[in-house]
Amino acid sequence: MSKDPDYKSYVMSHLKNLSYLDYRRVQGQERAAAMEQHQDEMLELREKEEAAAAEKTAAAEKAQHEAEMAEANLDGVETLLDDMTTADTDWTKLQAIPGLLEPWNDVRDKWQVITDEFKLVILDAHKGKKQEQAQFQAALQGEKDMIDVEASHSLGHFSGDD
Repeated sequence: MSKDPDYKSYVMSHLKNLSYLDYRRVQGQERAAAMEQHQDEMLELREKEEAAAAEKTAAAEKAQHEAEMAEANLDGVETLLDDMTTADTDWTKLQAIPGLLEPWNDVRDKWQVITDEFKLVILDAHKGKKQEQAQFQAALQGEKDMIDVEASHSLGHFSGDD
């Protein structure tokens, strides 16, 4: 690669924190010239990195959403209508009927509204149940702690340490 005449500018443009190259200190003007020479590549690389980061964020949000839906026993609710039509072997034949899709899209829109309302109600109820469970666990732990103190105190009386 060192025989390639553009390798120095390529390396300088891609490694922003590079201080030395080929046993020589990298000068600011050399770096600026390298950045200018490879600005299209750098812009394309930056766009790819941003797109990859956006995809990663979207995938993480989707996974979190799916986990929340599964925890509330709502997995499959969002795709139920599509799953039903996909599983229907006659659906592709029915789609060929003129004018069928327009009313179907109305059904799909109404289904989406109802499903969204249903999810909100169930997720809210699930949140309430989680809070209730946390309160129960805290109360239970408090009772256990109190019983431990009483047991310790009783053992102290029994052994005469009091």
